[in-house]
Amino acid sequence: MIPDAPSALPAAECKTVGNEREHVLTFGERRYRIRGLEKNLSLQTLKLNLLMTHTVSGLVHVDTLDLYSARQRGSFASQAATELHLQEEVIKADLGRLLLQCEMLQEQALRAALAPTPTAVSVNEAERAAALELLRSADLMGRIGADFSSAGIVGEHTNALIGYLAAISRKLDGPLALLIRAPVLPVNPR
Repeated sequence: MIPDAPSALPAAECKTVGNEREHVLTFGERRYRIRGLEKNLSLQTLKLNLLMTHTVSGLVHVDTLDLYSARQRGSFASQAATELHLQEEVIKADLGRLLLQCEMLQEQALRAALAPTPTAVSVNEAERAAALELLRSADLMGRIGADFSSAGIVGEHTNALIGYLAAISRKLDGPLALLIRAPVLPVNPR
């Protein structure tokens, strides 16, 4: 049989106020300040610093815990209930709602971090003229090959140029694919 939800749970929605480094969630008279959420770079961990304050009495409990660990959540709820003179079930329910809210915040932060940020390149007239001069050069491939040689690629002039052309074709509607195949030499057993 599933027990009824604790009657002490407030019906009020949680309020989130935060920036990148700190989030505050309030459930009735219980305020939770969350730090360290931005350090969780994987969806498999949710380790953070949690400060719980009872806004009426001013009592606080603070700990560092992984919200995905049931043992750590239970320990936090037990200790906070003792220190703040609250029911443990109420704090456990808060931690469940807190976990869901933190998952949402973490997913938003990870999505924003992984989103490509387009950067506009500004080129002055001298740089533009030099680039066009290089592009229109009759010996463009020779100049690119010389750059490869100065970078230390020796004896692979044709392969380096083919690889370069395949790499820059990524901007085309139909980019080139490149397969490098080398002959397998027999091993000389001794």
